[in-house]
Amino acid sequence: MANPRPASAARARRHAPAVKALAVAPETNTESARTRPETLTRFAHALIQLCGEDGARFAAELSHRLGDVEKSLRNLSAQSDPSQTYPRDPAQAEEAECELLKAVVAVQCFDRISQRLNHILSCLSLSEAPMMGSESEPERDRKIRILVRAALAMEHDRDVFDAIEAGASADEAVRLTAKGRRA
Repeated sequence: MANPRPASAARARRHAPAVKALAVAPETNTESARTRPETLTRFAHALIQLCGEDGARFAAELSHRLGDVEKSLRNLSAQSDPSQTYPRDPAQAEEAECELLKAVVAVQCFDRISQRLNHILSCLSLSEAPMMGSESEPERDRKIRILVRAALAMEHDRDVFDAIEAGASADEAVRLTAKGRRA
């Protein structure tokens, strides 16, 4: 069996700034019965589920938008006179531009997936982070939870993290937070 440590070492180097940030001042909230690896693993599991759901939805949306762009450009091309610089119907040119802008927005949605995948990498690195100095394991785990939650830009992802912190499984956290996500 291959040794997984080189990948872990590379991951730790990549996320070293996040691990160094754990040396923050103590917070007053220290409650949590969850161990750090368990919480971070369940959160990574929930994020990968969300990536799959979003990826399928965004791919369908992008495919739909590109079809609309193609249709608009086909109509625009059919209405154009090769001897003129501009199409006959400016409204059709505007429609094609509008459809293209919608496709650009659909492509930008994949940034959410990329962001979540980076959060998963961070969670995996942080779950292996050594203790800093004389701090206790619960103190280190509390700092890591604060760091992970603070790094989440999307409110929905913070809600999923909070649900997992409260004891939900990955499936339950995704399901519990899905209603607010679709609203």
